[in-house]
Amino acid sequence: MHNNNKFYEFDADIRKTVIKNLRKIRKEKGYTQEDVALMSEISYGFYKGIETGKKGFSVETIYKLSIVLEVNLDFLFGKTNKKEISA
Repeated sequence: MHNNNKFYEFDADIRKTVIKNLRKIRKEKGYTQEDVALMSEISYGFYKGIETGKKGFSVETIYKLSIVLEVNLDFLFGKTNKKEISA
């Protein structure tokens, strides 16, 4: 059976890592949660929910956030310490 739901349920440890790294990079760049929400064109409530672990997120959302924050997806997922996006 094919599931058309575009949301993927990430493992709890992966979710925690992504949330921790989103918060870390956001603060390093001096952005508020509202700043990131506006730049990402998602609601403030939704972004805040992601960072607090109360909202789930799709791969597309994390990709969009990585572009806005100019951070490597592998860094967000805890696969590398390299934050910069490769050209």
